[in-house]
Amino acid sequence: MTNDHLIRPCMHEIEIAAEKFGILDQMPLGVCILRSDFVVLFWNRCLEDWTHLSRGQVLGHKISDYFGDLNHPRYEMRLKSIFSGGPPTIFSAQLHPHFIPAYLPDGQRRIQRTTVTAIPALTEGDYYALLSIQDVTELSQQVQDYRKMRDRALAEVQERQRAEAALRSQEEQLQAVFDAVPGFVSWVNSDLRYLGVNRHLADTFSLTPDHFIGQDVGFMKASPSFADFMRQFIASPEPAASQVIEAYVNDTTRSYLIVAQKYQQGHAAVSVGIDITDRKQAEEEVRKALAKEKELSELKSRFVTMTSHEFRTPLTTILSSAELLEHYGHKWTPDKKLTHIRRIQGTVKHLVQVLEDVTLIGKAEAGKLQLQPVPLDLVEFCHGLIEELQLSLGQHHSLVFTHQCPNLNVCMDEKLLRHILTNLISNAIKYSPNCGIVTVNLVCQDSSAIFQIKDQGIGIPLADQEKLFEAFHRAQNVGNISGTGLGLAIVKRAVDLQGGEITVNSQVGEGTMFTVTLPLSV
Repeated sequence: MTNDHLIRPCMHEIEIAAEKFGILDQMPLGVCILRSDFVVLFWNRCLEDWTHLSRGQVLGHKISDYFGDLNHPRYEMRLKSIFSGGPPTIFSAQLHPHFIPAYLPDGQRRIQRTTVTAIPALTEGDYYALLSIQDVTELSQQVQDYRKMRDRALAEVQERQRAEAALRSQEEQLQAVFDAVPGFVSWVNSDLRYLGVNRHLADTFSLTPDHFIGQDVGFMKASPSFADFMRQFIASPEPAASQVIEAYVNDTTRSYLIVAQKYQQGHAAVSVGIDITDRKQAEEEVRKALAKEKELSELKSRFVTMTSHEFRTPLTTILSSAELLEHYGHKWTPDKKLTHIRRIQGTVKHLVQVLEDVTLIGKAEAGKLQLQPVPLDLVEFCHGLIEELQLSLGQHHSLVFTHQCPNLNVCMDEKLLRHILTNLISNAIKYSPNCGIVTVNLVCQDSSAIFQIKDQGIGIPLADQEKLFEAFHRAQNVGNISGTGLGLAIVKRAVDLQGGEITVNSQVGEGTMFTVTLPLSV
């Protein structure tokens, strides 16, 4: 680049452009102003970020010194018509996707939609060209091939008609620029009343721009958070501020990034709101996916830990008894052989039960656990189940069943009910290491069966009660008491599937009572 290509405009023009259009620094659009000789008078921060060309490099130089493609007649002729006061012209993203080439962080070129508007120059009868460049990369990727040239031509005509009406004065020129912004733009006085809004904001609420003028910022009540933000901003000494707010628009709540800038020595402010609802929803979906992935990872880790503990000892027992039978069985009495055979059988049953519990949890998580209600004499069922469990207790615990529901016929899922009561009673026994009484009470009330299983065991710490029904979770005070952490998770899912409820009341060292409420007919 040589000095022959460098044309220095009057510093007065650059200073006036900076003062007059400095507010455009806050816009999420690329904005520059060209003199009729294509010398750059204004270059906003957005273009600095996009092109990595600072104002110091660009101001006072011909734009074609940096972007040689603009010397092409198809650009030069259309831009020169603007300097004669011609109507606005649009360089569409389809035909001119890289008007001022700029790159995204991934190296991809930004796809741009450029609107060029004539604005009065300092010299009467002359015009500058104001270039408003919108990054439509994401939007362009979603554009379908079926969009026809006729639609684009109609959009350009409508844009040109609106811009022609805006060229009557400086205020109308700025209004036209902000009307092209795909967001909410408003001007607010220090008394928190609207000075004006852009058409997009007015149209969204089915009002005219004039309807806003003189109204308090909170008059529509569509966004109390926006009104609060503007009150705090106007009252603060800060020249600029930003915040994400919510607004009720077209019967839905949407999120907007609000950027505000003061002008007129702090006596007024302009705000720009960009709809980020879709982006926030995408971020929320990503967060949920990550949380779900983390939860699955934790479940896998708990499962590995559980299987390591619950399978190692039983398998060791089976292997030990099998080896002893192999090497010494011929020397043992039949009773001693039978003892080891029963030990193997009992251990295998335990492992089978663990696998059945894991399978049941898997079905419940996958939504494949089916409800199969059958007619059932509830009291008789409970008596039978209590007798089965009593046989395995020996002399260390007492299991007491009481009821207030004689001859109660219900329609419940017998298999799920067995899972519920067996797990709760077994836990009451297992976590009562100092023996004691385990009571099971059945009450009928308001078309519901209420089961209360109470023990005098170690109790459950309050911190663990919140995660009590999560798979593989075990309370911190269980010590060496074996368990998979699946029992209560199975109980919870079985209760939920039958439309019931389960609650727990427990204190460490004083015991626990679970209350299960199930409808008499499911």
